[in-house]
Amino acid sequence: DVVKKNIEKLRGKIEIESELGKGSTFKILLPLTMAIVDGLVVKVGEDRFILPTTSVKVALRPKGDDVASIQGNEEVLNIRGKIIPLFRLHNHFNIDNAVTDIRKATVVVVETTGKPYGLLVDDMVSKQEVVIKSLGSMMQGIPGVSGGAILGDGSIALILDPVSLIGS
Repeated sequence: DVVKKNIEKLRGKIEIESELGKGSTFKILLPLTMAIVDGLVVKVGEDRFILPTTSVKVALRPKGDDVASIQGNEEVLNIRGKIIPLFRLHNHFNIDNAVTDIRKATVVVVETTGKPYGLLVDDMVSKQEVVIKSLGSMMQGIPGVSGGAILGDGSIALILDPVSLIGS
């Protein structure tokens, strides 16, 4: 009863389904505006994206000899003797006017399922808490994107999901 009252205070609801001999299922539904993520705002070209800080390990500006190509076109980054794959966000999202020179860009190292990856971005803008907004039915299912957010200046940024981004 206490849990139900607190969920209702948040404009949510709780659903309980019981089946004799099988057990009970409790569903807690909260409005999407209650979902807040602490994120790192990064810039790629003229676009801004938000990376959840829980997956960000380090950000750095590598030297040109820190990057190597393997198997023809896959790039890897040597960070303190550790080799990690490099993922260029401007290629994935087809963004023009992005920084492509590794020596002028920033690499944000994220960890997904225990494996580190380097995301090439133009620059880091800020760190802030943002409210996750749904993208709507037309934009659902974009690989690597989990939602959107309205930043403090009124602009819109996509919230990246590193797990599905790297897997796509």
